[in-house]
Amino acid sequence: MSDRRATGPVRRPAPPSALPRPFAAWDAWTDGGRIVVRHPCGVRLAAATADEADAARRAAHRWCEGLHADGWSAFHDAGAEGRTDLHPWTAIHQDHDAVSAPTLPELAWWCWWAAQDEQSLPDLPEDLLRALFLAGWRWDRFDFVRGAERFELLSEAELWFTAQEGLNQ
Repeated sequence: MSDRRATGPVRRPAPPSALPRPFAAWDAWTDGGRIVVRHPCGVRLAAATADEADAARRAAHRWCEGLHADGWSAFHDAGAEGRTDLHPWTAIHQDHDAVSAPTLPELAWWCWWAAQDEQSLPDLPEDLLRALFLAGWRWDRFDFVRGAERFELLSEAELWFTAQEGLNQ
């Protein structure tokens, strides 16, 4: 015979709200009063408040996703900030030499560039390819793509306009 008593429906606390889908891969924890977020590519960012951590995660997400998709592991050395002999951002890959850069977007660019075969790139100046990359466009051997957007190779002037437009957004 059971000693259970009917007490009505059991109320359970609502589950915590999930991170927005694009950020579901990020881990988060507190460390000494700071909020730390980490992407699977290895990038860790720390902030004093949840809002600051979320803003840092949003700013870094696109670059981290690209690094992760291309197989790079990245990290930030805060001790290198402000030094002229070291870059604070470094990435490693099993098939390429290590890459370092002063900012996360620059690190993503140099990682992408290191993995390219010169024969598959369009005949454009490196600084134009860099500007397009930093504006969110990647060359996929036939066209430039950014998310679901795609455009064929345009004139150099049109490409510079597109890069500038993307960088100003």
